[in-house]
Amino acid sequence: MKMEGNRDEAEKCINIATKSLNAGDKEKALKFLNKAEKLYPTARAKALLDALTRNGSSAGNGAFRRRTADGSEGTGAQQERDSQESGGGDLKAFTKEQVEGVQRIKRCKDYYEVLGVNKEVNDDELKKAYRKLALKFHPDKNHAPGATEAFKKIGNSYAVLSNPEKRRQYDLTGGEEPSSPGHSHGGGGRRRLRLPPGLRGRHHS
Repeated sequence: MKMEGNRDEAEKCINIATKSLNAGDKEKALKFLNKAEKLYPTARAKALLDALTRNGSSAGNGAFRRRTADGSEGTGAQQERDSQESGGGDLKAFTKEQVEGVQRIKRCKDYYEVLGVNKEVNDDELKKAYRKLALKFHPDKNHAPGATEAFKKIGNSYAVLSNPEKRRQYDLTGGEEPSSPGHSHGGGGRRRLRLPPGLRGRHHS
């Protein structure tokens, strides 16, 4: 009779240990499993103890022998992947919108087009447009391929257009990027030779 009573107590201890495992309380589970083994040794308690000892802190994933076949180890692997992603994995994440934005900037051959402004833009609007794009494409915030090059191009565009002398020269010559001779943006002035205004029309005898 005493053995039967111990068996019932052992079952209760195993049930408590099982709930503790589900809650992630390994110490409590171990305590009740050991108690169950002393009261009435069972294969179930032994299997749970073995799993706990072998799996360490991941015991909750592999403790139930009946579940090992349907992916408890996979759960542990998934948790490891999740922790990696929440750690360093998301540092290089980027959106489709960021990729498209980078491609748009790289396609632009005109500094006004890069900054998304017209040729009549004033200094305040130019500065606002530059700051908005600089934040959007800063390498610390945008990890899309080519974002660093796009950021530099934005900076170069602003450096020219924010300087009255350089801007006037840029407007006169139709651009400063020799890699884009076929671009017609800007009224076709791009085909002229890039001579300073004072030298145009002057002939040497």
